Amino acid sequence: MKNIIFLFLMLFGVLHCAPSDGSNCNPIMSEIEKNQQEIDFFKKEAISILQELIKSNKDVALLPAIQLIKEHKFQEAKDKLNELVTQESDLDADIKEKINLAINSVSKINNITSIWLSQESEGKLIPQIANIVNQYALPFKELFLINGYNNSVTSVAYSPNGRYLASGSFDKTVKIWDLETGNPSELIGHTDGISSVAYSPDGRYLASGSYDNIVIIWDLETGDPRRLDGHTAGISSVAYSPDGRYLASGSFDKTVIIWDLKTDNPRELKGHTDGISSITYSPDGRYLAAGSRDGKVLIWDIETGNIIEELVLRKDLFFLPRAVMSVKYSPDGRNLASGSDDGTVIVWDLKTGNQINKLENYTSSINSVAYSPDGRYLALGSSDKTVIIWDLETGNKTKLKGHAGIVYSVAYSPDGRYLASGSSDKSVIIWGSCYA
Repeated sequence: MKNIIFLFLMLFGVLHCAPSDGSNCNPIMSEIEKNQQEIDFFKKEAISILQELIKSNKDVALLPAIQLIKEHKFQEAKDKLNELVTQESDLDADIKEKINLAINSVSKINNITSIWLSQESEGKLIPQIANIVNQYALPFKELFLINGYNNSVTSVAYSPNGRYLASGSFDKTVKIWDLETGNPSELIGHTDGISSVAYSPDGRYLASGSYDNIVIIWDLETGDPRRLDGHTAGISSVAYSPDGRYLASGSFDKTVIIWDLKTDNPRELKGHTDGISSITYSPDGRYLAAGSRDGKVLIWDIETGNIIEELVLRKDLFFLPRAVMSVKYSPDGRNLASGSDDGTVIVWDLKTGNQINKLENYTSSINSVAYSPDGRYLALGSSDKTVIIWDLETGNKTKLKGHAGIVYSVAYSPDGRYLASGSSDKSVIIWGSCYA
């Protein structure tokens, strides 16, 4: 696949003409609008055929397929109709013929949407088209491939308004991409690779943690950096409190420091016996969880500094701890997800401490976990070069393939429609979501 660093700007963003005949001056969008009309036609055609069959034959087995078409789940509808034709041996030949006509109409819709997705290689899948793709409930697909890095991309984070995407790299730089214009800006100040980036809740500041043992808070309005120096080893993770007053940093020195950004007074949280990999605030800001290479997740009460819960992963065959690589609170604060280096993902019930969901049998490390804003899906970044989407309601799992290296970080956009992933292949991929 060709690299397409927001080539859509060249194709649409700079075109603002308004033809006197009222037609769309952009040939790409004109083509898409034509495709939309074709989809609507084939959709109505398929439903009409099936409804006529129901009326004439009282065959309610067709109702689920009609509902799937109405929900724009075209591939599922096609599969269900094919299953009906092949399994129902006593179906009248005329009925089979009409069902096949409906299948043909649905297939034409799938062909059109496949063309849209193939246009990403030509830089044509601009946001307007991506919105249409999402409307027709396609599976997660790669929308944009962002290059421009000299080393692995270790962390990605969306701004609270969803317009910007920040990324940190082993090349010692932080890049911020304007997703409306496609323009990148670069923040330089660290002397070693970046491990983690996080936006403040108001979007004005961006924090970056580095293997140089330093946290930098960047004022995105003035460009001024604020350096926080307190760790004795590299920073693995940074996270803002929900109210924006505090910034927490986790380090390979086995500690978490909570920085009071108003008073500059740091507080240290201890308890882990090995380096910390990931930290996350609870949605109400009262608790902080940290996952460590010691195989444990510790949760502190921020006000008292006491450890209130200890979640322990089972050891491996040699009785060695399984390193916790990433932790994340669910949006409602009731659960906590953890990913470990043995490929295990656990969703913990924080009221009982029990494991309520578990994903095993992945042989590669799970380096990053991220909840969708509605809490239904869990995105996982894996060392097997894939992103895994886990539907926590149905248990279904979808693997997204596009990276050529380890996936270090995943992050949902605030509206849940997009997912970003950073990889050792020196790129970021933005995936389009059909679940929004």
